[in-house]
Amino acid sequence: MPRPVVDISGARYSRLKVIKLHEKVKDRGARWLCKCDCGTETISWAWELKNGKKKSCGCFNKEIVKQQKTRLSHGLSKTRFYRIWFAMKRRCTESKNELFKKYYIDRGITVCEEWLTFENFKRDMYSCYLEHIEKHSEKNTSIDRINNDLGYTKENCRWATNEVQNQNRRNREGN
Repeated sequence: MPRPVVDISGARYSRLKVIKLHEKVKDRGARWLCKCDCGTETISWAWELKNGKKKSCGCFNKEIVKQQKTRLSHGLSKTRFYRIWFAMKRRCTESKNELFKKYYIDRGITVCEEWLTFENFKRDMYSCYLEHIEKHSEKNTSIDRINNDLGYTKENCRWATNEVQNQNRRNREGN
């Protein structure tokens, strides 16, 4: 014997308010017409509403995706500034590369913990990067450690031209 349909008209489930019974489906339950807080009407199974499987007409999921994209995307991942940050981080963490290991990792050259996330590096270095490229061009701008024996930190880094960088080079074996 089929269970009677419990009237849930007027009930609220997350962003959905149940308006009226849409249809009874034999052996499957009832579907309800609901109105989302955004104004869109949608049809939902009663079990979806009661179990929290359906929270909105779909607008909630779109908002979550949009927030995640906003959080994850800084819009600079294809820029030279981002590539400089990525390469800096890689030099100090990729121990399988013999040159990185010899000239950075084995010497204790690290990236400060704060700069392991791009957003923090951007916060500290982006405006002065823009100023530097305006004066010297993007191609002629790279990150420079003021003291070559210390790691990458806000206090020990600046933007420098290729000419300045060449003056900073350590004497390497074979050079």
